[in-house]
Amino acid sequence: MIESCAMKTSRFTHLPNASQAKCLCYSGKAYAPNIFDNYLSGCVSWASTAELDELSEFKANTGLCTSVGNLLKATATVTKIGGLTKRQAEEATLLPGLSPKLPGPGETARGSV
Repeated sequence: MIESCAMKTSRFTHLPNASQAKCLCYSGKAYAPNIFDNYLSGCVSWASTAELDELSEFKANTGLCTSVGNLLKATATVTKIGGLTKRQAEEATLLPGLSPKLPGPGETARGSV
């Protein structure tokens, strides 16, 4: 993950956390903090048993996405999207291979009103 971002941006690992998060914490345009944060947690677990000299570097970045937050979020606050909560709609867009069709005005998630 880090290597992919570093290939796109020179000196990526020297950038501030907020700048790194714009590459590491999104799946497309969707904020997906758990992807990188969980990946890094796995690295910490591995390094604590195998690579002690890399452990401090992994630990320093643990929770980076969660701590920085959604930097690309819209300024408007939406609480419901066509009968779905914002969280439900965001979670649905993170499922691999799923591109949900959100209900339009006057429709609910199960059909028309």
